[in-house]
Parts: sequence; structure tokens; C-alpha cells
Amino acid sequence: MDDGIHPSADITRLHALRNHQKAWDSMTWSETGFIFMEQGHCWELCGGVLCQATGTGGLSCVQLPSRFRGIEEKRWTLANFGFNVRDFTIDPSQDLLVLLEATGLHQSFIVHLRSLSTGAPHSLAGGPTIIHSPCPLDTWKFAIQICRQRLGVLIQDSPIDNNDRELMVWDWKTSRLEMGIRGRDIQSFSFVSDDLILVAKVVPGHNGQSIPRLDILNVSQSESAILPSSGVDFICGLQYPSIKGEITELLVRSEPAPSWMPQQVPFFTSKKERLFVVTCSVATEGDEVSVLFVPLSTILAQAQAATGVPRSVVEWTNWGPGGTRMIARRPSETWVCYSFGMKFIHLLPWKKEPRARIYDFNPYTVNRGVSNAENGTPPVWKRLAKTQKINAQISFFEEDVVTSLPGRVGVVYLPITEPSRSWEAAMLSEDNVVAVSVG
Repeated sequence: MDDGIHPSADITRLHALRNHQKAWDSMTWSETGFIFMEQGHCWELCGGVLCQATGTGGLSCVQLPSRFRGIEEKRWTLANFGFNVRDFTIDPSQDLLVLLEATGLHQSFIVHLRSLSTGAPHSLAGGPTIIHSPCPLDTWKFAIQICRQRLGVLIQDSPIDNNDRELMVWDWKTSRLEMGIRGRDIQSFSFVSDDLILVAKVVPGHNGQSIPRLDILNVSQSESAILPSSGVDFICGLQYPSIKGEITELLVRSEPAPSWMPQQVPFFTSKKERLFVVTCSVATEGDEVSVLFVPLSTILAQAQAATGVPRSVVEWTNWGPGGTRMIARRPSETWVCYSFGMKFIHLLPWKKEPRARIYDFNPYTVNRGVSNAENGTPPVWKRLAKTQKINAQISFFEEDVVTSLPGRVGVVYLPITEPSRSWEAAMLSEDNVVAVSVG
């Protein structure tokens, strides 16, 4: 944890921290609440704030509570913005709301920079909007992330099309374009630090084979122009194990942003303790999926080792087995806020009691709560096996994949729903487990 800006005395902060850790170790919550789902088509969960687009063109916002960190629940609504919101994202620590408006017949889109608390134009923005005309696409799909003054937007077509995608990074405080990349190989991205960005790609290999790769780029050293992805320098590229079959998705997610610093809290998740969750889907008879957990420390170590050797490609065996953990799971394709800090959650199938499994790769908590069973009661958390193996014979990998990042895993029991409903996904924030039911 990092110290927050809070007037409480240190002894009060320590007491709150111990209670916060005890709640996660015992997987018990202090209260349960319900938020009704709106009729809009997009949503966001960031920094403990859940926002949903409404059917009337506005946003419904809820600040999720935390008893131990002194955060009260707060609900507010932003009225109709006067245009069709195609997608949006938020950064509560900067009171920033980013809205995307498509104009014309997919000829351009407008980025609106607003205050999350009021909906008015943001006071620190270089201008109220940024206008961009991307390569022509039939159906736009966006991925948006904020890291301090930087705003990244990935524009892509539907997943089955092979059109070029565009990854744009602006300084939203000056409206200046800092980086632009165009290419079919771009799949997703995530900020690593204020300057570094991780771009997930699928690049051609030998014999027409597709190879997943995670490229680390330096935004501050990029040109302020749109360049083909094949011509963009990267610090290094981290290769995946060899795959048999066609890759349909390579999605990288990480929360919170590197610049995250909430206001008026006694402590918050350290910027050094973040997990990158990479989901790889391959078109097979069973449409197989694997999830790769990559801690920030692994990425930074490879970036540092590659200093002075641009565009170097690191083979999987040189970075993956000891610095990551891979499992065969299928996270939700819609409710993708399934990680925060060093934790990851996914819903489990159940017959009687709804539950979710949480993986925790924080090195300081690996051994906590796994060996203190009392009165014959099994521990809430279990230490992960020393190594994890995905067998090539029953997966889409050409060879067995063995990984060994230490961690612990636990199960959290969810409230029982009404007979006509069921939980479809589970999400995480710093203080909350969010179970989702649609219907």
C-alpha cells in the first residue's frame, strides 16, 4: 500500500489497514448493496466508481463504499449530453470523464473532456474536445485508457474483420497528439508507467503461423504522427509460447492506472503492485482460452534489460516461465473489470451457493491466511502449486507451458439471487466484489 492524503493519525491509519487486510484474508464483507442496471449500452468501473450510460443519454454514477477506508457511498446522475455517447471512460482521481461521439457516416469522432462530478467541460483540458478522423471502418469499437495527462484510444473494427486498427495517444491537457500507430496486428494496450505502454499484437511467423507478442513502447520518444505499426520502434517484444490455430483475441487489462492516486483516503494500492491480465482466445472446436498473469515487475525487468537494444524480441523461455502464471480459464468477455492491483476474479459454476474464485499475486500476501486454520476449519486461501502446467495435448499450445509465479487462491461466496436471476460475472475494485446479473 501507499500512504494516501488523509488527515487521520498514523495509528488510526494502521488500524484501518489491519482491518482492511483482515477482511480480504477472511473473505468477509461489512455490507451488501444493490445497484440497478441501466438501459444504456456502455459502462465503466474505475477507482471504485461504477458508471452506466442511461437510456436518456446521460450517466448514472455510484461511488462504491469502503467502511475501513472511510469512503461513503455516493450516487449522482449526469443529464443528457446532447449527443450519442458511443463509449466513455473515467478517472475519478482527476475528476475526468472522457466521452466519445461518432459523427457522420463513421468519418470522424469527437473526444469530449468533461468533469466527472458535474458533466461540465474539464477545467484542465486544453480544449473541450479533440477531433480525430481515423481510417475508414464499418463498425467502430473503442478501448480507452487514461494515465495522468495521457489519453489512449484504440479504434478497431469488429473482431472478425482484418482492417487496420489505430492506437492514438494524446496529451488531453494540451490536445497534442503524442503517438499514433496503425496496423492490423494491434489487438489491445495498457499503460505500464507514465511513459511506457504495453501493446498486445498478433504478428506473422513462420509458415503463416500467428504469434502473440507484448511490445513495450516509450510514448515520450514516439513521433507525433500516425505511423504503420511495422515501422514503430519498441523497447522489446515479449513473445508467447508457440500456438496452433487462429488467434481471435489478445486482450490485456490492468487496473488501476500507473498514475492512480485517490483523494482523501488513508492508503491505497501501491503503484508498484499491479497485474497485467492477458486473455488469449484461439479458434478451435472448443474455442479455447488461456489467461496469463504478468506482474509489473516482470515487464519492467525486461524493459530495463533491453535498454540500448531497440526492437529486440525476447523468447518465451527467457521471460515467461519464471515471471508469469498461466491458467486455462475463460473470463467474462463483457464484464472485463476482473482485476485490481495484484488480484483477479472469475465466477465459478455452482449448484447451490454462488461463488467466485480470486487469485492474489501480491508477494507479501502469498503466505498469509493459507496455514492458520483454526478448530479444523480449512483456510480461506490456499497457496498455488509451485508450478502450473498446461498440457499441449489438450490445449492450443504446441508444447507444454509451465509457469511458476507465486500466488494464493481463495473462494468468495456471493449473495443468493432471486429464482429468476443468476450471477453472470464478477468484478473487482480495491474494496469491493461486484457480482453482475443481467435480466
